[in-house]
Amino acid sequence: MDRGAAETLIRRYFQSWLEQDMALFLSILSPDIQVVECYGPVYCGTAEVKYWFDDWHSGSGKGKVTRWDILTLLYDEQQRTAAVEWDFECIYEGGLGSF
Repeated sequence: MDRGAAETLIRRYFQSWLEQDMALFLSILSPDIQVVECYGPVYCGTAEVKYWFDDWHSGSGKGKVTRWDILTLLYDEQQRTAAVEWDFECIYEGGLGSF
């Protein structure tokens, strides 16, 4: 995967959360997906990640991502690895949060 493809994939991932679009979210996942949240939780495999996405948006917390901006995107050509610095805002369990 080159830098352009990696950036497109990352932007589509963020877009799926902003639009609460399960079809878009699932379309970009690898069957062996592993999501590690910045504060610790880890979700493995399509079924678990799908449940997490659905529960986050429609479960007891009924979350909504209101902003998710890419500040910096780094790409290592040799490793074919991307890293993103971002600014995130959401409403979750009735409260506004950001990080």
